[in-house]
Amino acid sequence: SRSVYLWRRILGIAAMYAAEQDVAHEASKCMGIYVCDLTCGLEDNELWSLFLQWGRIMSFERINQGSDEALAIEYDTWQAARDARRAVNYACVRDKTVRCLLRSDLKTIRQTMLSGQRLMIENLDITLDSNGLFDACCLFGHVLDCKIEHKNEKSCGYGFVHYATFEDATKALNILNKMQLGDSTLEVRVFEWKDTQNFSGCHYSTHLNRELSASAAGYTLPNLN
Repeated sequence: SRSVYLWRRILGIAAMYAAEQDVAHEASKCMGIYVCDLTCGLEDNELWSLFLQWGRIMSFERINQGSDEALAIEYDTWQAARDARRAVNYACVRDKTVRCLLRSDLKTIRQTMLSGQRLMIENLDITLDSNGLFDACCLFGHVLDCKIEHKNEKSCGYGFVHYATFEDATKALNILNKMQLGDSTLEVRVFEWKDTQNFSGCHYSTHLNRELSASAAGYTLPNLN
């Protein structure tokens, strides 16, 4: 059917953009990742063991903001960070879908929150998940972050996408707004500061006011003894 063909094409193009993300990562040689939307109460040892499978961990920082938990990790190679990002982004960790961003992208995200590169997407089909929205948004360019908000494990019907460039965001805005996706007609606009209160797992925009690095104060290795 036409819908199956279109979805396969979306997946194919999304895979192409995923490969482009790997190319961009190789160029930056970023060795750090930032993991959002973690389940509260996970032990350091459990997280350490999970992320150790992709490479040697040089630094490990828990970041708590109210009920939100995040984790900043620095590996000894950019390849380890790449493999961790590939495996963890939109993976389920203890019954909760997490997001995994590159540390090098956080500064770009913070600096462009309100410059038109971040879009608010409303009236989403409630059966769509964050990974599905990410795949659809990758049709228009390099996506740095993307999420559908959930409450009590149910979709709130809105989300955001943050593009690496203003040009990609503008293209996505012009095409996605009023587009039919699933059973809903999307409403897309430029993200506003008031929208930040509607999302969990995004405290990189307000809480992290320094660029994360292995030498930054606060990085400590967990006591595994």
